[in-house]
Amino acid sequence: MNKSRYFIAFDIDDTLVPGGYPTFRDSIYAAINNTFKVNILKEERPYLSGMTDRGIILELLKEEGIKQKEAIKHIEKVYLAMNQYVNENIGQNHSYIAIESAKKFIKQLSKEKDFILGITTGNEENRAILKLRLIGLEKYFSFGVYGHLSKNRKDLALRLKMILVRDFNFSSK
Repeated sequence: MNKSRYFIAFDIDDTLVPGGYPTFRDSIYAAINNTFKVNILKEERPYLSGMTDRGIILELLKEEGIKQKEAIKHIEKVYLAMNQYVNENIGQNHSYIAIESAKKFIKQLSKEKDFILGITTGNEENRAILKLRLIGLEKYFSFGVYGHLSKNRKDLALRLKMILVRDFNFSSK
């Protein structure tokens, strides 16, 4: 008998962890400012909420008059600088906790053999994995689709579908 398998994808911020961590948010501004020698201020920008890290970077640089082609040429440097900033500032002024009900749910699902757990997040991959490690959930996820892959969240869903078909033999319907 062929038993059904189920896939569940989780976002990280506001799903597994309460809000975004200041160190991670601040790293985007610091990395852009250092890489492009600009002075983008850390201020509230509600319109960036829900965007991927790539989308946030490109939008902030656009506001500074930097063309997308130029921004993309240096985006890997920005990701490296973001991760360096986080590593240097990780322990300062914040504790890293999971949303307890989400943590319990994931641990329970991980015991069920029919479920495949994954991550679909706007966070850049290294930052996403670090957040999961900090809250003790990294080991529960088989794979992820991350925010450095596209500036649009819709594209992440398409990549997720490709992974499910290719790596887990899910139907493409």
